[in-house]
Amino acid sequence: GGPAAVHVIGISVGAFPAQAVIDELTKLSGRQGGLVRPFLQATFLDPFLARGLYEWGYGIDRFGLRADAAVQYLNTDDPVPFTNQPLSNCRTVDVTSLRPENIFGHDWPLVYYSMSDEVGKIYYDKTS
Repeated sequence: GGPAAVHVIGISVGAFPAQAVIDELTKLSGRQGGLVRPFLQATFLDPFLARGLYEWGYGIDRFGLRADAAVQYLNTDDPVPFTNQPLSNCRTVDVTSLRPENIFGHDWPLVYYSMSDEVGKIYYDKTS
C-alpha cells in the first residue's frame, strides 16, 4: 500500500519540513515490512538555506537529497538573506529576470510557480 508518488513543496523556511518528509519517507521505506517507497518529488520556492547561527549554506547540499526529482525556483535579487543560491541536488529555474516590479522578490518564485503549468505535475523522469 501507500501512495505511488508524493510531491512536497517547500516555500522559504518551509524547505526544512519538505526535506524532512523526504527523509522520513525514505527511512520508513527502508525498514523490513515498511512502506513501499513512493516516487518522491520536491519543489523548493526560494528556499531559506541557513540553519542556526553558523550553518549559512546548510540547505545547498541537503535540500532535494534523496528525492527522485527536485526543482528549485530561485530569485536572486530580493533582500531576504540566505535564499539566493542554487541547490546542488535540484534542477534550478532562475525566475529573477521575469519578475514584475510590483511583486516582492521573495514572493516571486511562489507567484511564478502558482501561475505556471507545472502545478500538480509529478515527473517520474528526473529530466522533466
